[in-house]
Amino acid sequence: MENKLRIDVTPYLEGRVSNESILLYFRGERVASIPLQWEHVDTLQHPNFQKVGNRIYFCCKDEENPASYAEHCDLGWC
Repeated sequence: MENKLRIDVTPYLEGRVSNESILLYFRGERVASIPLQWEHVDTLQHPNFQKVGNRIYFCCKDEENPASYAEHCDLGWC
């Protein structure tokens, strides 16, 4: 390698998950990919996320009838 200036851009990389890899981007340009083996992703660090196959889901309460700000008021006026 020639004597060139090198700048560490690692902290500025963005990662995007595809089906088989993590794609790394710098300023919108794809610069690398890391193979992803979903079978090795066993534990997620946050309790509200769940891994199913090669997908990660955010889990939250399913409220069929969310509470209204005007609940228990005459005709909805409080």
